[in-house]
Amino acid sequence: MSIPNLKRISDKIIYLPADHKTDRPILAAITGTRRTLLVDAGNSPAHAEVFLNALSQYPLSPIDFVILTHWHWDHIFGIHRIGLPTIAHKHTRLQMEKMTEWSWTDEALDQRVAEGTEIPFCAEMIKKEFSDRNQIIIALPDITYEKCLEIDLGGLTCIIEHVPCDHSEDNTFVFIKEEGVLFVGDSLGPNFYAPKRYYTVKKLLSLLEKIESYDARIIVASHWEAVDKAEFQTEIDELRAFAYTAEVCGQDRDAFLHLLPEKLGRALNDVDCQYIDYFLDGFAINK
Repeated sequence: MSIPNLKRISDKIIYLPADHKTDRPILAAITGTRRTLLVDAGNSPAHAEVFLNALSQYPLSPIDFVILTHWHWDHIFGIHRIGLPTIAHKHTRLQMEKMTEWSWTDEALDQRVAEGTEIPFCAEMIKKEFSDRNQIIIALPDITYEKCLEIDLGGLTCIIEHVPCDHSEDNTFVFIKEEGVLFVGDSLGPNFYAPKRYYTVKKLLSLLEKIESYDARIIVASHWEAVDKAEFQTEIDELRAFAYTAEVCGQDRDAFLHLLPEKLGRALNDVDCQYIDYFLDGFAINK
């Protein structure tokens, strides 16, 4: 098996890029003079193995911890293989405790999809990632936090902070102060675990404001890549335009379609129309 090249954000931060074939998110290593922290554990033992093998080619301080950005399967199913003390928000652990009771057979996945407790996309990706579902072992976090936690890696301060969002209430940010690098997990995504995917105006605007409050030069979203603040700001500005338009138009789709091009400064495309539906469904679900 060939060892993939990791991408370097700085001398202290490297990451394995996301792989969309089976929804593998970015996995990162932050190394100080005394210890190394990993961000997320991967979507399977195989994913974690690829990352660990790649890390073995780099001169890192001892790897002491892994931090989870949230509870979704693609970020946690590699914990058992990594075998390190794991840090997570308290609600991440609570959700994972529920998952220890779940079966992962095709039949069980299909049943949860039918019940609305699993989504078709995740069920499909789990089936593709795992030829042997017995490899799925839910290893629970060892350390939980509630609001904020700081870890000194030796010359690097990692600020771990709970930032709830539509995508996951347990969402965790990881900010490396001295490097100006912010890991935001999947926080910009809508809520998937609902009858329909949705955004809420209040939570999204709060999230965007929180991201902008960090003195970050590089921002890392788990299923994208590391980008500079200016490029990420474009994404923030567009999402804010959607939220402000939703705030004005409410559930009036025609008004939304009329006003949004002016807010965005361009014509709408198919993805924009999908995002409009996310906001309209957010209003409907959260009446």
